[in-house]
Amino acid sequence: MVVGNGLIAGAFSLFKEREDVIIFASGVSNSSETSSEAYAREENLLRNHLRKNTLLVYFSTFSVFDPSLSNSAYVKHKLAMEKLIQTESNSHIIFRLPIMVGGSKNPNTLVNFLVNNIHQNQRFTLYSKACRYLLSVEDLTNILPSIINDSKFANGIYNVSSTDQLRVTDIVSGLERALNKKALFESVEKGDCYAVEISEEIKSHPGFTISNLDKLLTKYYTVKA
Repeated sequence: MVVGNGLIAGAFSLFKEREDVIIFASGVSNSSETSSEAYAREENLLRNHLRKNTLLVYFSTFSVFDPSLSNSAYVKHKLAMEKLIQTESNSHIIFRLPIMVGGSKNPNTLVNFLVNNIHQNQRFTLYSKACRYLLSVEDLTNILPSIINDSKFANGIYNVSSTDQLRVTDIVSGLERALNKKALFESVEKGDCYAVEISEEIKSHPGFTISNLDKLLTKYYTVKA
């Protein structure tokens, strides 16, 4: 079963007819969300899919490692959902993911925010000290299904990324090259670089490779003159 209809849910469509696995890919996707109702909806939906004898796959976030977001409603919620799953589910896998790249129209993700502003010649503020990680949806589907299907990985938490730590300034430069268009921004000396250790189970997977930034961005974003 797949719960959700977004980018990640679509990537795991091969699990739709499975009764022994629940891919939970629905919930709050905006890290700036402040509505308690939005978080309550995800929690209620998640509780409805906690089944003792079914493997539950949940997608958490690298934001739990970001010191600047430690007091945010989003991070507190994600950590609470992780704890709920660990307490209430006999069989689960939690994947912590960075910023997803590839086909999503969600305007709240960093890459889509940058792409939309560059396309529309909109000026934005760029935090020159900020760093992020990226994960392509293709790498997600190359790596995770075999881990989900291997019982030895059950009840673990895994950090998944297909890039090393990237400065946001480098991501913007990569998008300028991919889109063949200059970004309009004001650079301010703010932001955090936080280190995330990619799980050994992910790095040792035969489908794992570190993505080249330019190849990753040009794969999903149309070059425009």
